Amino acid sequence: MALRVHYADGTSEVFVVAIDGQSRLTSAWRNVLGIGDKKLTAATAPSYAEKIVGRMFAHDAVAASRKAVNGALNAARASSWTANELETLHSRLAPVDLVVGTYTRLGEPCEATTWFTEHLTQIHLRPRHWSGGSDQEKAVADALLAAVHAGKITPPLASALSGRLHGLDFTHATGLPHHPAFARALLFETVLSADAGALIRSAIAEGLSLDPSSKDFPAKLLKTTAIFSTRYLRSDSKTVFPNMVHTWDNGGSIIRTMWNRLAKGADAFTLTRLRDDQGDDPYKSASDLVEQLRRRAEDDVPGARDELAVLGGDALTVAEALGRDRGSKEDLVSEEPVNGKTPYRSRPPGIVAALIETPAGRLLLGAALSSWVDQVPGHPADYSRQFTVPEITTTPDGTPAIATTHGNPRRATEWHVFELAWPGLPAPRRAVIEGRRDAARQAGGAGGKSQPKAASINALQTAVGRLEQTITSILTSPSQPKFADGAQQEALQKLLFKASLDIGKIPVVVPASRNPYPDFVPENGEAPDGPTPDSSALYALPEDGS
Repeated sequence: MALRVHYADGTSEVFVVAIDGQSRLTSAWRNVLGIGDKKLTAATAPSYAEKIVGRMFAHDAVAASRKAVNGALNAARASSWTANELETLHSRLAPVDLVVGTYTRLGEPCEATTWFTEHLTQIHLRPRHWSGGSDQEKAVADALLAAVHAGKITPPLASALSGRLHGLDFTHATGLPHHPAFARALLFETVLSADAGALIRSAIAEGLSLDPSSKDFPAKLLKTTAIFSTRYLRSDSKTVFPNMVHTWDNGGSIIRTMWNRLAKGADAFTLTRLRDDQGDDPYKSASDLVEQLRRRAEDDVPGARDELAVLGGDALTVAEALGRDRGSKEDLVSEEPVNGKTPYRSRPPGIVAALIETPAGRLLLGAALSSWVDQVPGHPADYSRQFTVPEITTTPDGTPAIATTHGNPRRATEWHVFELAWPGLPAPRRAVIEGRRDAARQAGGAGGKSQPKAASINALQTAVGRLEQTITSILTSPSQPKFADGAQQEALQKLLFKASLDIGKIPVVVPASRNPYPDFVPENGEAPDGPTPDSSALYALPEDGS
């Protein structure tokens, strides 16, 4: 309950009083203080009580609430706590004054009621599982606090990363304009830094019981950080961003070279800070910083293209012009853009890495970022909407430009983003896609319709995989099923043998950069181009040659 107390002298104070859930609150403190299930004695209890006093801003003003706490702490009385100790603990645990001098997401002063829910979430987190992003957000918050205690980051920077600073306060703490584009990028820069980032990543892994050495840890780290970063986008009308989180879970805009740099002990990327003569006007400073970045990226200034990849790639993600890789989105047959589809498959980092390689791709990334900054200035009702990622076209002289209709930029779809990334993909990757596309169009016929799902190689692989799982389940079942007779078993074996021969008739697309016959050695003894695996590792051939 939020309780405002008015005093005779005309002043007032706001208190947040915990009325229900006292047992859970107590359980939370047992976890926070490391008590666990250990019984406390009259000798050990006072030290814990004093720690609680030091961590909670408590008052004795609402003495009536002690009765509720007494009922929830009967177990403490059974653990040899004295009446005085119980009374002392109750008086400091029950009425809680949280407040004062905090800010809303729009940078306006507010009272405790605004962050009441967040406070209780943090208290309840360890003893009670919460759905959605609460566990991940708490892990990042704890990691930032650990970095502050270790002297790796400053308290003002931690406050900015946590979304508690706004306007010029944010700029003074970070050297960046106060805008969600820069706030989100700053969070990823900090988490993926060499110094503070190492401690933060370790703390996140510990908080969520993750293995930092596992191959899927980078994806889980990005997803956790992305969930925390939604606090820079939330509004009254939109509080969850599943598509954005899934895209970052799939790699986001952190390209391979950044991970390689981090593995060598360097920062994954670095954001450019404002100069001393910039920053007084958040809108102008953000626009100027973006324009400078776009020029430096075109001039290939070291680090500028990585910075544009992160900021521009995140703009594509927030605008939902770039999403996670899903097989169901791929359309290899259609020659014209199809809504909700992509002309080939690729994870988001692969698309961002390809875009940053070409002038047209860099124009798209820069235009998306500029649109985010220019069309969403100040503190709007919703940071995640009201900006358009423009479609990029090529003029007759080969110069990339923003496509317009009646003078207005055309909105880019994910299909257009993939098409624009095509020239920047590695040549071997393009060769593989072209081969798959040719095969799909041949199978789809001249009509240009997508092949039915039942006629795809993926469907065949899925069906064969399920068949293998079924056979394994039968063989390992405690009450093993049996064929009615040998003829039934033989008929099924013949059917499978025929299917294996038919699979051999399906054509194989061979990438242009690979040797189609890796096991073949010419008569002159020269090995063919490309890797030649050991045949014995692939096939078990009978000694008699049969």
